[in-house]
Amino acid sequence: MDPDRLRHSLPRSRRLVLARGLVPLPPSDALELLVALAGDDDREVALLARGTLELWPVEDLLPALVKKDCPRAVLHYFSDPAR
Repeated sequence: MDPDRLRHSLPRSRRLVLARGLVPLPPSDALELLVALAGDDDREVALLARGTLELWPVEDLLPALVKKDCPRAVLHYFSDPAR
C-alpha cells in the first residue's frame, strides 16, 4: 500500500471517512494511512486524522510501533515532539 498515492487519488469525502477511522483496516494499515492523512493538504482531513491517531489506545499502538516492518513515516510521526 502506498498511502500517499492513495490519499491523493481519493475524493475528499472518502478521505474524511478514513480520517475518522471508520473503515475497518488492519491496525498497521490504518496507522500508515492515518499518518499520511495527517499530512493532507485539506486542513479538516488532516485534523481529523491527527485526532484519530491521538485517540488510539497506547496498548494497541505500541505493538505496531515495535514491529520490524513498521513504516518509517509512522515511526517519524510518533517520534516527532512537534506533533
